[in-house]
Amino acid sequence: MREAHFLQLTQKPSCGEAARTPPRKSEDPQNQTHLEEYVMKRIVSNMAGVVLEYLVQPGDTIAVDQDVVMLESMKMQIPIQSTVSGTVKELKANEGDFVDDGDVLIEVE
Repeated sequence: MREAHFLQLTQKPSCGEAARTPPRKSEDPQNQTHLEEYVMKRIVSNMAGVVLEYLVQPGDTIAVDQDVVMLESMKMQIPIQSTVSGTVKELKANEGDFVDDGDVLIEVE
């Protein structure tokens, strides 16, 4: 009984099962759109700290390497730089909020 259960878990799907799985968007040869249109551009915190001040507001145009947020971490003020260019869509944390490493700070379009 255990042997049959083991075989059932390790068997690969048949060709018919794999054929029913729809292709992902990036694999679809008929897809003429670019992946960039589906990827949300965002700026994330590169360390844990408190958001002291946003240096940009929604609607502002930003460039790569521009300082956009000031964080306070271990009693030091650390500027967070933009890794993307575009227009600020939304500020995801409030000034005074604690953020962790990897938390989204700004959405950009």
